[in-house]
Amino acid sequence: MPIELGVVEQRHKAVLEVMGGLAVTEVALRYGVTRQTVRRWLARPKPVAARPGPADDAVAAKATVIAYYAALAKADAAAAAALYSPQAVFQDTTTTQKAGGMQEAAAWFAKAAAVPNRTMEVKSVIAGTGWSVARWVFSGDASNGVYSGVRGATVFEVRDGKIVRQTVYYSLPGSPFS
Repeated sequence: MPIELGVVEQRHKAVLEVMGGLAVTEVALRYGVTRQTVRRWLARPKPVAARPGPADDAVAAKATVIAYYAALAKADAAAAAALYSPQAVFQDTTTTQKAGGMQEAAAWFAKAAAVPNRTMEVKSVIAGTGWSVARWVFSGDASNGVYSGVRGATVFEVRDGKIVRQTVYYSLPGSPFS
């Protein structure tokens, strides 16, 4: 009796087939979906290393996060981008948007960096093996007033000195990111 694959397994297998060299059209026909659906599956963030390695100690994780906030202070998008793994996952918890990858992280960074007279005061950074959490307060001028005291925290997962997951939590009132 043939075994039926679940939806997640089908998507995974389809993505592997395209990555293995099969045409998107052929894979779409095999799985009974459109080419656009297969392309959307391919665009989803790829999983990252599940476990931290020996180089992913708390000191390294904290240093990566401090470098990220230094890049934000200088509005240096290139320096920030260099800190991300190509498969990084970014999530802004105040939006209804699902987690994304580098494009979403870059868009969030650009919004923050574009606010005139911005300050991102990092209140504290704690870290462990493969992770770090930063607590911060964001302020700056806006076209419709001043963003004052937007409080937040960001959870980072770090592997080999690169951010592989960034989840941002903050209060919405007056936020430039919403």
